[in-house]
Order: sequence, then structure tokens, then C-alpha cells
Amino acid sequence: MIVVDDENTYGDSVNVASRIQSLGMAGSILMSARVNKDLRNQEIFKTKSLGTFSLKNVSEPIDIFAVIAKGLVFPKSERLQAQPLQMISSPSNG
Repeated sequence: MIVVDDENTYGDSVNVASRIQSLGMAGSILMSARVNKDLRNQEIFKTKSLGTFSLKNVSEPIDIFAVIAKGLVFPKSERLQAQPLQMISSPSNG
């Protein structure tokens, strides 16, 4: 849920998005498995799993995916701001 008032935007989804953003690097696009699933039928988006991460103030580990496209950076695990709990072998889009 996302809550917007006159001065702030907050909620669980905002917290998760903020934590995922903090993992990334310039030129990359990262998303949760939930967003990846929502975009699965959009052929324009190709993604690859980066693994499962435990994020600050998020109760359950989250699978993180990166968008693969010309001009975008695909983060290598050693350059991420955190290391995955485990690598997952779920299929990417495409």
C-alpha cells in the first residue's frame, strides 16, 4: 500500500522500492519479483534474476531482477550494495 498526503509518500511499497534502489548502481534498473511478474507479458522488458536479498525493514527476503537492454548496466553481484542470500534460478522474461 502507498499513502500520499500533502507532504509525504510512504507505505510498504515505497519502503521496498527505496531498499531496492539502494542496491543498484548508475545505469541499472532493478525491480522486485512482484513487479517482474506484472511485466512478464510485456515483450519489451527482458529481465534476469540477481538473487534473493534481505532488505532493511522488510520482513521477508525479496527476489530482485535487473532489466536487460542495450544501454543499461547489468549489475554484477560483487558490485551490488549488498550480497544476495542465495542465487535463484527462476526463468527471466524472454
